[in-house]
Amino acid sequence: MYRINARYCVGCGACIALCPRNAIELVVTKKDVIPKIDDDKCVKCGLCASICPAIDNVFASNRYVLENMIIEFNVKAVYFGWSRDRGIRFEGASGGIVTTLLRYLLEKKVVDYVLITKHRSLSAFPLIASNVEDVVESSGSIYFKTFTLIRLRKVLNLIRRGYRVAIVGLPCMLRVVKKILPPDLRGHVILIGLMCYHINAFWYIKYIFSKFSPSTTARPISVSPRRGGWPGKIMLKYYVDNSVRNVEVGQFDLWNAISIFELTAPKGCLYCYDHTAIEGDIVVADAWHPKFLGKDILGVSLIIVRSSRGLKLLQNAVNEGFIELIDASRGDAYVAQHRNFFIRIIQMLIRRLISQRQLNIIFKYPREAIIEILRLAMVNLLDRVPFVYAYAIIRVIEKLIYILKIPSIEERIYTHYCNNPRSFLKTIKTLTLRARS
Repeated sequence: MYRINARYCVGCGACIALCPRNAIELVVTKKDVIPKIDDDKCVKCGLCASICPAIDNVFASNRYVLENMIIEFNVKAVYFGWSRDRGIRFEGASGGIVTTLLRYLLEKKVVDYVLITKHRSLSAFPLIASNVEDVVESSGSIYFKTFTLIRLRKVLNLIRRGYRVAIVGLPCMLRVVKKILPPDLRGHVILIGLMCYHINAFWYIKYIFSKFSPSTTARPISVSPRRGGWPGKIMLKYYVDNSVRNVEVGQFDLWNAISIFELTAPKGCLYCYDHTAIEGDIVVADAWHPKFLGKDILGVSLIIVRSSRGLKLLQNAVNEGFIELIDASRGDAYVAQHRNFFIRIIQMLIRRLISQRQLNIIFKYPREAIIEILRLAMVNLLDRVPFVYAYAIIRVIEKLIYILKIPSIEERIYTHYCNNPRSFLKTIKTLTLRARS
C-alpha cells in the first residue's frame, strides 16, 4: 500500500499528471492541499516515487548532491534586467522579466505554447497558454503550492506532436521535466526557472488571512500574487458585513519571522539542494542588491543564463525592444541571492547530518547546528499540532523568533561564508563527506 507523506510534498503535481492509472488526486485537508493515492486504482508501479523531487531531495546520494551544488555556480552570463513595458514591469514581480520573455516568445513565434501558473481566488491553477493576454494576467509571484506540473502529460503530448513549449517553474519542477523528457525532444522545450527559497504550506495562507483580518466575522475570498512595484505587495480580499474589503500586505509582512525561519515550508523544501534552477535555460530572481535596494520602485530582476540557447533568446528579446539588460557579474548574483547560493546549502547539509543522527556535527559547527535543531523541532511541532490550536502556537513562536532575533543571528553566522567562497566550498565538502551516502 503506497502513501504520500504530506509533510514532505512540495506541490509540483508531477505524480498526478504521470500516474498511468490516474490513481492520484488532490485532497484538501485542514492544514494543506495534498496528493492522495487511490488504493483501488494503484498498481504499485513506483513511477510517482521515481519522479518525486521531495524524495530526491531527502534521499539523493551525497556525491549527487555535491555535484549539483557545484553546478549551481556554473553560469554563462549574469544580468540585471526589466521589462520595457512600464505596466508589465510594475504589475509583474521584480521587473516583469518572465512575463515579457513569454510575451516575446509567443509574439515572435519562438514557441507555440507556454506552461504558466495563474492565480484563482484562494488557490492557483496551471494553464497551457497560447495568447499574450493569459500570460499578462498570470504575472506576479505565488508563494504557496501550485501543482503546476498537473498539466505535464498534455505538455508532453504537445511536444511529441512537434509543438514548441516554454515551461516556467520552480527548480524542483524543472528537474522533473528534465528527468522525463526524451533527449530527442529537448530542443522543443525552453525552461525558465524561478529561483526559490521555499514554498509555503496552505496553512500559512490561512494564517495570513487570520492575522490581517479586518473583523472577526470577515470571510476570506481571495489572495493575489505579489505585484505592484518593488518589493511589491499582495492583496487579501475579505467579505465583511455584506461588502468586499481589500487589505494590502507588504512583502516584508508576508515573509515574516516564521516564514523566514522556514517553519512554513514542507520538509521536502528543507532538504532541497537546488534553489537556483540548475536545469533552467534562463533563471530569474529578485535582485536583492545594494544597487537597487531602496532606489527602485518599479522592479529589477536578477537573470542567470545557463545555456547558449537561453543567452541567444535574451539577446534577441533585447534587440526586439522587449527587455532591457545591465551586465552583471557572478559576484553580483551571489550578493543579490546570497541566501540561495550560500546559506541554504550549508543549512541543508547540516539538516541531513542531524536527520541521520550524526550529532557530533554540533562540536564542529555549534552555532549552525543548534539553529537547525531548533528549526526542525519547531517544524515537527507545527506538523503535529491540531489545527484548532495552531494559530495560538504560531503566534507564540513568531514572537519568540523576533525576541531571539534568530534571522539576524543567522545572517551574521553565514556572512563569513558569503564573503569567503573558499571557506564555503571547504565547508560543504566537509559536511558532504561526513554525511552517509
